Amino acid sequence: MTTVGEAISAAKPAFDRIAELYKKKGGAPVEYAREAAFAMQICEGNKALAKREMLPSLMNAVQNVALCGISLNPALKLAYLVPRKGMACLDISYMGLIKIATDSGSVTKVNCQLVYEKDFFEIEHGTHERLVHKPDVFGNRGELKGVYVIATLHNGSSLIETMSKAETDAIKQRSKAFTNGNSSPWHTDESEMIRKTCVKRASKYWPKTEQLAQAINTLDKHEGYVDAIGEEKQPDGASVNHEAEVDDVVSLRKQVMATLKAEAETAGVAVRDYAFEEYGIKTVAGMNAEECKSFLEGYETPPAEGGES
Repeated sequence: MTTVGEAISAAKPAFDRIAELYKKKGGAPVEYAREAAFAMQICEGNKALAKREMLPSLMNAVQNVALCGISLNPALKLAYLVPRKGMACLDISYMGLIKIATDSGSVTKVNCQLVYEKDFFEIEHGTHERLVHKPDVFGNRGELKGVYVIATLHNGSSLIETMSKAETDAIKQRSKAFTNGNSSPWHTDESEMIRKTCVKRASKYWPKTEQLAQAINTLDKHEGYVDAIGEEKQPDGASVNHEAEVDDVVSLRKQVMATLKAEAETAGVAVRDYAFEEYGIKTVAGMNAEECKSFLEGYETPPAEGGES
């Protein structure tokens, strides 16, 4: 790949397969043509993304758009392509996370608000949780004290998550994006990052969906958090094991394999033939059954000798 256009085009096969998988599960995936146009528009406005060394990660970032099911439309301000430490990364706003959560069916509604020292704020935990927040939106609200998120589940109940300013500051200090320079979102849009931090933490207690889990994983992987001794951490303090991180393509292959096995059985053909003829996965054409299975599931095993075709 030598141009932005080639990198974005290289993302299309995986993008389309991911979109097709979500569509079969009843979702409403984003469309490659629209997102490719938005990606080109973003790259034209940020020349750092067009550097040759950025192109492989740009391809992956566009694939992550499909995995998360979020649009790059600049007018919506849901997600962005940003350069970070020599890589093109998919960044998702707190509004984007909320949209992914509601669109994917995790929750029905999310409300995220900042609390200032002169606001009236009262919360009760117990059998029936209650939160009252009365801000003077037209007056001097004082210094920022914290943030909260209320998520409404499908049964009508609510989950409340609160974070103090001290808690979000502690997470900010562990962020590589914050410690590496003055142009990070923590410097330019701190209130938005505080909201996103609370939404990310709250989402751990919401019903899980593939797209929401992928969005959180994408953000954690690219934002990065560092503790006092320099060990990279997740926002919740858990150590990051890069060797154990699941590559997006491996994750995709596992999803494809599960779908292919079911569809191939229905069609009465071998998985390898179905993968080649219906999905255009040309790599499997010369493989035997075991090689095909290992490839599609993403295992890093050497090709088997002989075996049935």
